[in-house]
Amino acid sequence: MKNTIYILILGLVIFFGCKKELSLIEQTNEYSVENMVFTCEEDIESKIYFKGEVNGEPFCISYPQNDYWFSNSIFTVTNTAPSATFNTNSNDGVFNSFYEVSIYPPIFDNIIGIHKDFQPWVKITTPHLADSTIHSEMFYLDKYLKEGKLDLRSPEIDKYSGWDFGIGWHTVLLPGYDYYKKKNELVVPVTGTNLTPREYIQNNLKFEISQLSVEKTGNISTYDVTFKIECDLYAERRFEDLYYGRLDNGEFRTQIIIEH
Repeated sequence: MKNTIYILILGLVIFFGCKKELSLIEQTNEYSVENMVFTCEEDIESKIYFKGEVNGEPFCISYPQNDYWFSNSIFTVTNTAPSATFNTNSNDGVFNSFYEVSIYPPIFDNIIGIHKDFQPWVKITTPHLADSTIHSEMFYLDKYLKEGKLDLRSPEIDKYSGWDFGIGWHTVLLPGYDYYKKKNELVVPVTGTNLTPREYIQNNLKFEISQLSVEKTGNISTYDVTFKIECDLYAERRFEDLYYGRLDNGEFRTQIIIEH
């Protein structure tokens, strides 16, 4: 009996001891989740913005307000190693590609100077293509941008069929910007955490393109896109993802200009 109690106590000590041993990055991400504050200073003239309500609190960011910038780009991620029967038209490709629209804070800008420890970003990505080919921007836009309801990644819909959405926080690694500025203001480490509906069963989900216009003038194509989003949000954490709350009346508007 004593041996059983000793083993049980030892197991609990090991379990809780290991659980508390967070890396500096993980500590910073925990700080991010625990200290998120949603605010909104809406710029009614901006053509690129995100706005909505997180747990009833108004939240918005826009370009170029507060030195925010936007990115519309193709990204690639390495896939699993191909098999001997590699087929470039299957999901066994060497890498996947997708298109991402996003609004990012100036926390990345070490040349101008990072002036805040803690700032939010928003991004939306298309489903992944696994044919190991980087296509033209227009290929992704014409393939995926359609007015109406879109499939969001979920337990039933994988990354090859579903879109992805996230509200994240870029956070200077603890103990914060002032500490790293004294050491070397051009080397300021940044990590972050993500609030996402991805991979979770959703209640009252809305994810759609409500407005889409494409104007072609000469060799320039301009895509104006408005997404409408309502969903439950989960914070990605080390041990378990935490239900964070609800996004209501979410609206992401972007403009993509392609020269071809």
